Amino acid sequence: MAQRSTSVRKSAHARLLKTAPLPTRRTEAKGLPKNDGREMPWARDGTTISTRERILAAAMHHFADVGLAHASVRAITRLAGVNSALIRYHFGSKKALYVEVLGLITKRLVEVRIQALQALRASYGDKPIPLDALLQAYAAPIFPRAQDDLSKDAAIYLRFFGRIYTEPSDELRDIVQAHFTDLQNQYIDHIAKAVPHVTRQTVVVRFGMLIGALAFLGAKMGIIGLLSGGKFDEEDSQTTLAHFVVSFVQLFNARDLSN
Repeated sequence: MAQRSTSVRKSAHARLLKTAPLPTRRTEAKGLPKNDGREMPWARDGTTISTRERILAAAMHHFADVGLAHASVRAITRLAGVNSALIRYHFGSKKALYVEVLGLITKRLVEVRIQALQALRASYGDKPIPLDALLQAYAAPIFPRAQDDLSKDAAIYLRFFGRIYTEPSDELRDIVQAHFTDLQNQYIDHIAKAVPHVTRQTVVVRFGMLIGALAFLGAKMGIIGLLSGGKFDEEDSQTTLAHFVVSFVQLFNARDLSN
């Protein structure tokens, strides 16, 4: 029985991490606040998840829309179709709820990149992994193909992280970095092996630029489209990814300025 219970919780947790953009349809529950006109996943596909998971899924969308500073507990409860007291019961505060949502999202993005790196290690063994393969593996979750499982998550994840990087909160950025540091160091180590003529410190500096470029491209602000006179479609994720990989292969291979 305990094993079955654990399996059910894991299944519900997995479904929570695969929420999609929400179509418009008003749903109501007797005695509970009305939502904001968006249909949550459990209403759309008949999925049964716990109240706690309903709140997390609703909060993920709301925080992605408005960030932490402007988020409203009332708006989250309306979207989730629950009473506001349940947020205090399950999470204690709006900020604690935000941190938990952040943990769910970062875990998903870390896991898919770790899996990609493990596959590369298995393929190349003791040989250095090619630089373009490493960059492709790290950046691909930001530019998922429509048929990829992560494509369902990417838009909301990118909006969420865009808010983090634009809101003035060192604490939140530190929380994010705590989740990603080990992953990023693993990629940095392999990139350093792929470009032995460049010091690790220079690789670190250039990897920081890579992170900034991914945040910019993931936000899809339309600037590249404007600069190109509309000739470049930023919604074409695979072409954007190809340009990204080619550009950063050149950057990591460029002359080491510290020498």
